[in-house]
Amino acid sequence: DGVEGKQADSLRMNQSGNAITLASAESQWDGTGKKGPFLYKESKGNFLAQIKIGDLSRYQAKRPLGANEVGLMVRGPLSKQIALLQNGVMLGWGIGNIITTIDNGRRIQHNNGLGYEFYSYLQIQREGDLFFIRGSHDGKKWRELPGSPYYKPVWKDHALQIGLYQASYGEKRAFGVLSDFVF
Repeated sequence: DGVEGKQADSLRMNQSGNAITLASAESQWDGTGKKGPFLYKESKGNFLAQIKIGDLSRYQAKRPLGANEVGLMVRGPLSKQIALLQNGVMLGWGIGNIITTIDNGRRIQHNNGLGYEFYSYLQIQREGDLFFIRGSHDGKKWRELPGSPYYKPVWKDHALQIGLYQASYGEKRAFGVLSDFVF
């Protein structure tokens, strides 16, 4: 339904077959600065969104590019303050899967410390006020990720944006490749 983040430096969105590559430099999704790419659908009711992370900057070389992050994001009702919930992957510092929530100016993050053994399949499921954040190695056997489920009563009855995001959090251009979309 929409695309955001065109103001990020070196933004690139490319589709090849069933995969989409999102790339940018000097981009963020922390409530400050230039936003990275975000392709989204809008949904007012319950949903299940799922993707597969196929590649990230320097993944094959096992040399992470800092804080490059890619994954699924739900953005809450648009207002003056950013509100979001992310299920992503970040290889820097051995993080692996990273979950971020921002509400009322507070940014809280959890990770599973899996590093390069991260869950490549990511899922966000909305059931009313609850948002379940899951990961899987094979897309069949799912595990709840740290903090799941997230309780978001202020999002009830609001249209939300759910989709693919990427952020470099630095000057170097970074990318992520996503496929196997379910929505």
